Amino acid sequence: FTVLVIIDPFTNLIFSVDSASVYHRGPLVFTHWVVNAFYLIIPTIEAAIAIIKEKSNYRRRSLRPLLIFAIAPFVASLIQVCFYGISTIQVGIVTSVIVLFFDIQNRQIFTDELTNLNNRHGLNKYINDMLSRNNNHRVCLLMMDLNAFKQINDHYGHGEGDFALKTVSDVLKAVCMSSEKRLFLCRYGGDEFVILGMDIEEEQLLEIRRQIYAEFAKKNAEEFRPYTLQISIGIACEVCKSYNDFEKLLVKADEAMYTEKE
Repeated sequence: FTVLVIIDPFTNLIFSVDSASVYHRGPLVFTHWVVNAFYLIIPTIEAAIAIIKEKSNYRRRSLRPLLIFAIAPFVASLIQVCFYGISTIQVGIVTSVIVLFFDIQNRQIFTDELTNLNNRHGLNKYINDMLSRNNNHRVCLLMMDLNAFKQINDHYGHGEGDFALKTVSDVLKAVCMSSEKRLFLCRYGGDEFVILGMDIEEEQLLEIRRQIYAEFAKKNAEEFRPYTLQISIGIACEVCKSYNDFEKLLVKADEAMYTEKE
């Protein structure tokens, strides 16, 4: 295409400008459209393949905007091709860039920077969305706290403390991904984490807790550290009619967690 553009003043294969300074399409102007389409289609295909292969829900969500990025430029390109004299492709590209920017900004607001988990804002948004659709669900919470986290920071530094939190998040992500139930995982704050699910039976909750403990035992056995990663878990379930009910449920789960910690 670059070669065609360079020789175009002599061949007029892509375009020409007449004596009245009017632009005219040449017989090979479609090569320009093909090149533009190529740059839109290939990344879209790669994003689709990456989404299919990706196991992490978080990573899949982050890739979805790339999948729809090409839609606005593609539609704008069709308009520009069909209606001679109208320039719309730039509008389509800018539209997609703005959509992508807002998605990134949105994820930054609701995502914990260290662990890439949902944060407390994400949890609030999730529960409010759930309550706005249906407030008859039995909400089940697992409130978790990393034991002796202050000692890890004090004795081995905050870098090691951050590494411990990342390890905790990886273990919890693995457990949530392996569960048959749809679970919402977030870093609630500091060394506290929350797993939230709807209409989960008590036996299933106890099984999730058992899996978490088993995964931590496995992690401690496989990876040598000068400390042991241990976590306390509190469980609470309640039908939440309002966000106020959910806040009370958080308090119950928190109290159950500290009871187990003691």
